[in-house]
Amino acid sequence: MKNFISTLKFIINLIILNIFSSGISILFTCIFFKNPIKSTLISISLSYLIMFSLLYYFSTSYKYLISKDDFKKISIKNVYYIALFGFGFSVILSILTILLDSIFPSYTEISNKMLSQNDSIINLICSVVFIPICEEIIFRGMIFKFLKRYYSLIGAIFLQALFFGISHGNIVQGIYTFIGGIALALIYVYCGSMMGNIILHMIYNLCGLVIMPEYLFADESINYLFMIIGVIVFIFSSLKMISNYKKGSRIRLLNDQ
Repeated sequence: MKNFISTLKFIINLIILNIFSSGISILFTCIFFKNPIKSTLISISLSYLIMFSLLYYFSTSYKYLISKDDFKKISIKNVYYIALFGFGFSVILSILTILLDSIFPSYTEISNKMLSQNDSIINLICSVVFIPICEEIIFRGMIFKFLKRYYSLIGAIFLQALFFGISHGNIVQGIYTFIGGIALALIYVYCGSMMGNIILHMIYNLCGLVIMPEYLFADESINYLFMIIGVIVFIFSSLKMISNYKKGSRIRLLNDQ
């Protein structure tokens, strides 16, 4: 019960802070941008910036959930496998999204609005670079690390993914971001650094918002080829990372002895 109360208090505090930051950023975009709807990604990015600033300057407990060690470098080989995994994972989740879209047709309008946001360099940078970094710091950094204090690793992975899915505000995004949240946390555990899950998140957003809409299912002749390549790449990269993680665990065990 104590763990539940601590978790609930932590999440509520972050939600209140996010609502306050979002309110300021929305007001800013409404005042300084002619079309606030087209500036949604800028508003979200500004909201995260305000939120982090408030956490840094006024919080004595939450800001220390993130340290320099969380951003240590990862090997080029891991970047390569993560990039492959990100592409394959994007293909699989894109297929899932299309299937869910047929069950929840209302998501089509949301999806079209999301894609229409990427019509400028600033919006593209926000969606592919800035927002992934901020979301990883919050969900895989602060929330995941906090949850690991009170729950098992599996429990922490599940809960942070659940919060990540709920935060996106609709059923379709909630489902695929929940699955994505699990994958992102596993990459974090695999790398021992947030650089891994940040790279994966960036690749996923790049593929999901730019590459996939342009090529996947745009031409029926390449549909199956895209899907086959995506699945093969996903399986290959997953097996390689699992193998590397097992080898690393054995080496750490021998060193401890």
